Amino acid sequence: MRGHGAHDEKGSAGWEGRAVDSGDARSTPVVEANRAVAVAMVEGPAAGLAMLDGLMADARLARWPPFHVARADLLRRLDRRAEAADAYRAALALGPPAPEQSFIRSRLESL
Repeated sequence: MRGHGAHDEKGSAGWEGRAVDSGDARSTPVVEANRAVAVAMVEGPAAGLAMLDGLMADARLARWPPFHVARADLLRRLDRRAEAADAYRAALALGPPAPEQSFIRSRLESL
């Protein structure tokens, strides 16, 4: 087991390095959205948001509430509250499960 900060043979430092690597031929829109969230954790919300915004045309992601919630969270972190509210509303409009609706509503009310 590698310790915190240890590098693998490619010089990648743990999940952060692996998460931001791209080019996997098996990649899906959901994988790319998750990668964008990981990039946001490593490089900041603007970098992750740019990646998510590049995926907005994908119809499958447009129907996936977590995509909109992730965008909303990154927009909130960038103090773009009106856009964050729109993204939270888009997630709610898709009818996620009740516990997720409650979470999204609480985030929306906190803006």
